[in-house]
Amino acid sequence: MLGAIVCLMTVPGISGATPNPGNLVLAQDSDVAVIFVSSNCGYTNPFRLDSPISISMGDKSTNPGTTFSLGTFSAGTELIFAIESDDGTFYTGPASRNSDNYIHADVTGSYGNWLISWEDLKNGGDNDYNDIVFRAMATPVGTPVPEFPSPAVPMILAGLIGGCALFATRKAH
Repeated sequence: MLGAIVCLMTVPGISGATPNPGNLVLAQDSDVAVIFVSSNCGYTNPFRLDSPISISMGDKSTNPGTTFSLGTFSAGTELIFAIESDDGTFYTGPASRNSDNYIHADVTGSYGNWLISWEDLKNGGDNDYNDIVFRAMATPVGTPVPEFPSPAVPMILAGLIGGCALFATRKAH
């Protein structure tokens, strides 16, 4: 449900606002994953992690919610993402990384939970920053993952309780 809310909030983009180039530098050794949120673009727009290593992830046809595990990276590593449109390849970070000297990735959120919204046209295009939207997550190495019981456990218990109740009801009659 939260993913749907995020998608609805990001589709309109920031139209006309000044994009935030963000700071995607890891403060701790972290496991990094990307979750695709949405797309609203005419180009295919393949997207990838460009640095410290290149990992292709998807494009505009990727299903929302698709998760890409990118691996473990050391503290101090800057994550640089990129999209490729018919207008060129554009990168997260300062405008100077892009051939048109324009910020193409608006980065919002807090450390380790960044929402990255892209503009895929040169010189800001339509400034909607909704062409490709994904969430980059950095989880410090060693962070315990909460364990949840298997969905089968409550169902088995319910079946046992129901069976006992049925048996008790039949025995009483």
